Amino acid sequence: MTPIPQQGFTVNNNSLIIACGWLLIACGMALTMFIAYTAYQILAYPQDVALVQYVISQIPAADPSFFVITMTENHETSTIAIPQSFALIIYLLFTLLAFRVVSSCSVEIIRAGVQILTQVRNREK
Repeated sequence: MTPIPQQGFTVNNNSLIIACGWLLIACGMALTMFIAYTAYQILAYPQDVALVQYVISQIPAADPSFFVITMTENHETSTIAIPQSFALIIYLLFTLLAFRVVSSCSVEIIRAGVQILTQVRNREK
């Protein structure tokens, strides 16, 4: 490969690709550390986390959050109110699902960076 002259020094194409690989790995690690720190904050100090405050503010205090309608054998319907604590559990499960999605993205970003570095190393051999 021929180096590309740029402002008095040469930049090899491989060095740019290697820098992109390391940048992807660093971004994935930063995202992973953010997820770990946020999870720690949720477990240790939930009153200080804006996400927890938002979830709690979405649940009305006076009214039950969910209703389940059931059918009896006589085709009559009855309504069962699910308590507020159960609604909080459901909202927190959705929050955990969101954390899982973001953590999967960070793993894939790291994996892409490692794959770039591996391909550059194998191409140089």
